[in-house]
Amino acid sequence: MAGTSLLFLAALWTSMVNADVSNSLEETITRNPPTNISISHGDLGEYTLSWEGNCTCKGKIYYQLNYTYLDSKDNEMGTYFVQENQKALDFELHRGLRARVRLTYGDNLEITSNWTERTFDLSGELFAPVDNLACIFYGDAYYMNCSWDVTENASEDAQFILSYRERNPSEVYNCTDYLVDGGRNIGCVNHKMRSVDTTKIIICINEVNKKDKLPYCRIMNPYSSFKRNPPTNISISHTSLGEYTLSWEGNCKCNGKTGCQIDFTYLDSKDNKMETKFVHENQKALDFELHRGLLVRMRLACGDNLEITSNWTERTFDLSGELFAPVDNLACIFYGDAYYMNCSWDVTENASEDAQFILSYRERNPSEVYNCTDYLVDGGRNIGCVNHKMGIVYTNKITICINEVNKKDKLPYCRIVKPTSFYKLDSPIYVTINKSTEEVEWTLPNFYLNTICYKFQLNITNLNERSTKLENVTSTNHVISRDNTKKYSVHVRAVVNDNCGESHIWSDWSKPLIIDPDGKDMSFLTIVAVFAVILVAFVLLLVFVCIKCKLLSKLCQPIPDAEEKFKGLFEECNGDFQKWINKSIQVTNKAEDSSLITAKEFQQP
Repeated sequence: MAGTSLLFLAALWTSMVNADVSNSLEETITRNPPTNISISHGDLGEYTLSWEGNCTCKGKIYYQLNYTYLDSKDNEMGTYFVQENQKALDFELHRGLRARVRLTYGDNLEITSNWTERTFDLSGELFAPVDNLACIFYGDAYYMNCSWDVTENASEDAQFILSYRERNPSEVYNCTDYLVDGGRNIGCVNHKMRSVDTTKIIICINEVNKKDKLPYCRIMNPYSSFKRNPPTNISISHTSLGEYTLSWEGNCKCNGKTGCQIDFTYLDSKDNKMETKFVHENQKALDFELHRGLLVRMRLACGDNLEITSNWTERTFDLSGELFAPVDNLACIFYGDAYYMNCSWDVTENASEDAQFILSYRERNPSEVYNCTDYLVDGGRNIGCVNHKMGIVYTNKITICINEVNKKDKLPYCRIVKPTSFYKLDSPIYVTINKSTEEVEWTLPNFYLNTICYKFQLNITNLNERSTKLENVTSTNHVISRDNTKKYSVHVRAVVNDNCGESHIWSDWSKPLIIDPDGKDMSFLTIVAVFAVILVAFVLLLVFVCIKCKLLSKLCQPIPDAEEKFKGLFEECNGDFQKWINKSIQVTNKAEDSSLITAKEFQQP
């Protein structure tokens, strides 16, 4: 019992002591805020803020320092915690500065003193007489271009130098190449920096031989300077057949991973999908179908994944149709192993009566231009190019343009096409079927491309039911499904598939393959058997004919002539048969008597 009482008294004493210490610490901190904040210039762009205070801080006791610029739009403050009575920081002091300091205790600032504040709004006369210092950075080796304005209070002989450093105030570098105006430096150009891949650079302008003046400094993130320096003043000019040069203004002489990103799309595009180019110059020559209208945007960009970019600069080019050759709806197809071409176009209403047109085309090189040699003519005016054997074969892209003759002030009407996208194959031939496997086979007259470049379509029609189905395949054979009691027709056509450009134009259908029902489609053995049956039937027919002829010979005896058989019936008896019989009997009797007499006479000795 006594031990328990002692432990209770010890715990009570400890809590009382801790409470006294806590109360004493809070009272000490709250009653001793920092005083007399001051600032002094150290190295290039570096200033030391200092203050007075009785705190020899350690542990969880700190001075909290906040600051912001007087011209800051959001008044957001930078914050530092230090245990000394001073802090060296980089400042753009010409902007004016508001600083405040207080004592704090604890991870969550449980105990704090009151704030002590001071504003430093120094006169511009204390700084080098310049303003509006701006820089851009470019190239893998970090080249720098900077410019500044000289203020009105500068003396006539005032001269300036640009110095810069990274984090270490003792490592200061100077610009080597200046932009000069009236003998006075007003910019630093194409300077190859000594500090690379940093996120903060202090760049300062000092007036020469004016050590009493503070430098005019800017603290810059080289990457963030991109945002403040987008390209400007985008323009376009026609250079050669279907080729236009986009140009713009900008301070970037880019290389390596730093360049200008160009996006563009046509105003009549259905999906507004943009094509992208990256360049290091301030211009880019590209092939355009400019009659469609063009939306262009540009920005500075840095890094493999465009980690840092400027804002976009946009421009729309929506030119009047009167600036182009007065044609429309230019369309072409390509065919044959040597790339023959057929093209047609419509002449618009604003064309003059004597307007004449020529078709020209080229591949990538703008100087290698070819002209159509055979035209389709309507009313003395060219409206098409027919059966033209091209001077370029199997190219990825062709620029085809229609120019109005003797109208150099008018831009050509151009289309940029992939020949494979408008290539028409020859119709498949030799379409056959193996009925034992139901496999239909065919071929092409010529395989101009690799065999993986073709796609085929079968049109299978049930002629009895007048029903049709289409089947797409990638080989020159396909097993079909059919009702063997029905009659079918099969057509095949071909097209270039997406492995090689994906043409939009199918070949013509092949000649139909007619498939009769299996009962009417006899095999060779069946044909032999039928022939044998026919032969036997023919032989039997001959035998039957022969037999039939003998019976007829007996049944069809000739009819006797009555005058031959019954002599005298007509001549002597006038056809009276009874008279003829009686007369015949008398003659017969006389003949018998005569024969008897003769016999008797013959018998006498």
